[in-house]
Amino acid sequence: MAREASASIQQSVAGDKITFGRADQKEFFNRTAPVISYGCYSCVRIGPGRERDFIKKFTFVLTLIAKTFHLGVDMRASRERRECNGGSPNEFPRIGCKLFFLLTPIVIIAIASVTAQTVGCDAAKPVGEILQNPFVGGGLNFSDLGAFALLSATDKMDAAGGVPTIDPSVHIVPYDRTVFKPDPVYVQPYNPEAQLYIYGGKYAVPTARPLLELGRELYQYGPFQPGINLVGKKNLLFPQVFIFGDWRTAVAYNNPVDNGSKDSGVLATKLNLDLDIRFTATERIHAFFTPLDRNGSFTEVQFGGDKQKSQLILNGEPTTLFFEGDLARIVAGVTNQDNKYDLPFTFGLIPLITQNGIWLQDAFEGFAFTIPARNSPHLQISNMDLTFFAGFNKVTTGAIPNDHSAYVFGLAGFVEANYGYWEFGYGYTLGRKDFDDLSYNNLSVAFTRRYFDTISNSVRVIFNFGQDPDKGHATTANGALILLENSLISPLPLTLVPYFNLFAGFDKPQSLARAATAGGVLVNTGLVFETDNMTEFPTLDATGHNTYGGALGVEYLFSLDQQIVFEVGGFNVFGAKEDRTA
Repeated sequence: MAREASASIQQSVAGDKITFGRADQKEFFNRTAPVISYGCYSCVRIGPGRERDFIKKFTFVLTLIAKTFHLGVDMRASRERRECNGGSPNEFPRIGCKLFFLLTPIVIIAIASVTAQTVGCDAAKPVGEILQNPFVGGGLNFSDLGAFALLSATDKMDAAGGVPTIDPSVHIVPYDRTVFKPDPVYVQPYNPEAQLYIYGGKYAVPTARPLLELGRELYQYGPFQPGINLVGKKNLLFPQVFIFGDWRTAVAYNNPVDNGSKDSGVLATKLNLDLDIRFTATERIHAFFTPLDRNGSFTEVQFGGDKQKSQLILNGEPTTLFFEGDLARIVAGVTNQDNKYDLPFTFGLIPLITQNGIWLQDAFEGFAFTIPARNSPHLQISNMDLTFFAGFNKVTTGAIPNDHSAYVFGLAGFVEANYGYWEFGYGYTLGRKDFDDLSYNNLSVAFTRRYFDTISNSVRVIFNFGQDPDKGHATTANGALILLENSLISPLPLTLVPYFNLFAGFDKPQSLARAATAGGVLVNTGLVFETDNMTEFPTLDATGHNTYGGALGVEYLFSLDQQIVFEVGGFNVFGAKEDRTA
């Protein structure tokens, strides 16, 4: 007789058993969880209350319903054969069990393999059509099999087993062979030793170690010793003491052209030492020392011209000395309860640097705290930090020269938005004693972004206002400074960097606070505006007071172990001479 392939699908709805034949499958798959089935022989007729079986081999049924995986293999001999052998007409026979256990995993693996390789299906078909059984209709449709299995296994079916809800912004991506590269062509014979060497040929790379290491060593392999429960189980102590730093030596011979100075040579040395005393993962005391220099004077030997002398400078005063930690971690340790916020803070002789050291680069006695890692989907802000700070001593500012008693209060922050990086800050400098009339406001904003994958651009503005000097003092902080920083994205973006930077300063703009060794506000405009702080290398005027100019250059970093820079730069002046430094 003609062998007709069909599927017997049973689903319980409100306690009633409903059985669908082949003619009903298409509608069934459109409104309920699909079933993948394959049978050599299957039932051909269904009667009320009874079912005649003519299955001579077996039927494989794989049901994929939300949160359900059902596998059934129906193996029955024909009714006539079972009755002739003395068996019950409805008895499940013992024959074929071995075949069942052998074929079941093979079929599962085969279907899973085909499904995994055919997830990209015809995007022109609506989801409802994809949910139809790919095994029925005009033959096997393997182009829809992957999406069929994927959608049928989703947890987003409605209560009636309908089509899953898909976000309108999401669509099934059609398969495109062109987006995949061809397999590589190996011209050399396969070398298993070389393949093993990729992973097994690793070796330890010697690294510089701190001058002094006490407690847990820095970046060493484990196992680590357990922490000390002194301030709470959630903020364990891991005591560490490190002393590390660098020692620099430079030699230069300066030949000034028209500034009235004579030729001079200098050999200078500088030692930087960091002392790090760590308590927990977030709390520490840090200090920075410069034992061989003080306030811009270095241990050096001068030669050439009319300057032939040497000096040894010993300095035990710390440049910075501060405590820093995270209040949230401290509270978690004391209360033994986790919290969902971070609040890093610091106090002491603290160093603060913002906007690459242009708006603020100084160390003063005070405190600071930060509200970190905020975001706003509504404003399309992916990341944002806001830092509040205050300084009460050792504040260095060009607005009050030769005095470090001023107070400074302010905030600084950054926002990642508009496909770029915003930086901003506001500060108020409060003059004290005889300089209270030099108090003023300082505002800054900057935006950095890469355009067309070709150029990186930063625009910075510093604006000073509110100073009203009397007592015979001249105006020291007012006006604005505009900085444009540009670099091209070269074919070697990490090592070859062409750049072109411009600036224009109006009146007497100032950084909020600037250490003597930090250079002028134009320190990042070009090398011609930046000193090395060791060899008395002369620079162009870096104040930005009633001047405009720029620098054009190219930097090459070789293999990131050397550096060479070619640069040309200059500036021009305008306005009254008493209102500028140049």
